[in-house]
Amino acid sequence: MPYKILIVDDERMARDGLRMMVNTLKEWVWAGEATNGVTALEKIKLHKPDLILLDIRMPEMDGLSLLGKIREMGLDTLVVFLTGHPDFEYAQKAIRYGAFDYLLKPMRAPDIIEIIKKAEIHLDEASHVKQEYEESLRMAKDYERELLERNMREVIYGGRLDELSISNLSMFSDCDRLAVASILLDSYNNSLRGPCENILRNELQMEYASPFLVLQDGLSEWTILLGERSVRTPSIELNQLFDKIGLELCAAGIVNWRIGIGQKIQFAQASKSYEQSKFAAYFASTDKKIVFYEKLTDTDATLLLIPIDLEYAIIQHVREGNPDEAIRVFDKVADHYSKMTIRELEKHAVHFLIQLQNGNERLDDGNTLLDYVVDGDSENISTIIMRLRQVVKDYAERTRSYLNIQMNHVIQRVIRIIHEKYAANIKLGEIAEVLGVNPSYLSTLFKQETGVSFSDYLSRYRIERAKLFLKEANLKIYEVAQRVGYTDGRHFSQMFRRSQGLTPLEYRNRNGIFTEHDELINE
Repeated sequence: MPYKILIVDDERMARDGLRMMVNTLKEWVWAGEATNGVTALEKIKLHKPDLILLDIRMPEMDGLSLLGKIREMGLDTLVVFLTGHPDFEYAQKAIRYGAFDYLLKPMRAPDIIEIIKKAEIHLDEASHVKQEYEESLRMAKDYERELLERNMREVIYGGRLDELSISNLSMFSDCDRLAVASILLDSYNNSLRGPCENILRNELQMEYASPFLVLQDGLSEWTILLGERSVRTPSIELNQLFDKIGLELCAAGIVNWRIGIGQKIQFAQASKSYEQSKFAAYFASTDKKIVFYEKLTDTDATLLLIPIDLEYAIIQHVREGNPDEAIRVFDKVADHYSKMTIRELEKHAVHFLIQLQNGNERLDDGNTLLDYVVDGDSENISTIIMRLRQVVKDYAERTRSYLNIQMNHVIQRVIRIIHEKYAANIKLGEIAEVLGVNPSYLSTLFKQETGVSFSDYLSRYRIERAKLFLKEANLKIYEVAQRVGYTDGRHFSQMFRRSQGLTPLEYRNRNGIFTEHDELINE
């Protein structure tokens, strides 16, 4: 983008000459002119020029006064003073006050060009430094966020809190209690994930006064950590909060969801609340979409007939596509089934299979699991248990196949985007937003599926494309760099050498391609 220049001088001939000169410069555009400091100030507010050529001696407001006003506005615009010999000491004083440079009148064209070029170099360097600074801040923020997410996952997945630095728990460091909520979409739909997560974050931001964190916990599941400080801050009650979230989800056309909320618990035992939230969510239904763990057994006495935590574990393993673990836990529950009457077991089997099917609606093929087990003509308890066991195994295996397909589908889309847009400044976070996936989750998934990180895969693909372009003799090396997404020729050459053991020029020569126009500076 061209830089903007403003001329402030009460001599018309000087303004005309400078304007004509600026119009010949490729990297500069004319932002206007002014005859005094007062008029100039209005134009500066409007156009925010990058460089001002400013006469020191002017009516109404002189150059130094205008420079003071510019700095008061918080602008870092470069100012070059135009002065005659009698004002030489005055100009030097202006430099100490923050002017970029000065030009002595009468001005020669080469001197003007030189100082504008000097300003251009300064602005280029400042822009580069600013970009690097902003990128560093973004990376630091992303790293802090990822560190927090990783540590909080460690906490809720059962890691020992004393192994973590309390400073790495960031916003939760002053919370002594924590409740965990689980949100599940029963029907997998990639287009709904982004809107769903946005609703969760927006409602929490508006309604919940204490610290919170939203974590993606699978392709269509989220975990919300709700902190509570020792000094209680006024905040919405959890039942009201999730009622509001539920209404917003439905208003957005997201209807196949369930929410389970664990108990508020000591921070060091957060994994227990996490398990409770998952457990409660599996027992939600179309009639009761939001379930609090602490109220679960109060409202459904049939759950006390057997260890429901084991049945929950079975459903969890089925949803994860882990048939071996599902069967291992089922065999423990089977001992309890065997002590029931046929009528009790048939009734409980219906309840269990409804929960299993509700938790796996993404596999809906038109059949009901009840058809496989409860046929109204069961001979004995062993037959029902055997059929239940087979259903659990089959369903877990089908889920595993389904998840593999979905996982591969997400990563294939990422790879397709890389292959299509490798020449652009693409970032994993932007791709994750397009796909409706949490960036840290997508990063982990990408490495699991491909064996390399996103950035390594992108770099390798760019180098492979560069090798093809380097065989086209009409392309300069810096042009090849630009075609594969590198704006800096030197950086491209360094990356190419690191990957191939050769510089781009050496690679060309080895392949019998000799050109006269490749610049050695790019090597």
